Amino acid sequence: MIYQVVWSSFASSQLEDVFDYYSQISQNVAKQIILQILSDTEKLKLNANLGQMEELLANRKTAYRYLISGNYRIIYTIKSEHNSILIADVFDSRQNPVKISRSK
Repeated sequence: MIYQVVWSSFASSQLEDVFDYYSQISQNVAKQIILQILSDTEKLKLNANLGQMEELLANRKTAYRYLISGNYRIIYTIKSEHNSILIADVFDSRQNPVKISRSK
């Protein structure tokens, strides 16, 4: 089965924040980081269970998984009924892990 990758508005805004931060240093670096994150999410199209379960979000109704892309955790959930993957967050793993439970 091939899944469609869908980005939540929250995850999209986080991705924009990543770009804005790194573009202050270098436009090329910012583009490379964003392209790597996008490329890594494309892997989910063929293997939705590629990422590990996100234990810090285990208390939620929705089961979240994550992929690592550089310094970022790509937090996602599988929407089997729609054959889609919802990217819920792009979380800088250098932050305090408690922050991962913010609203998605």
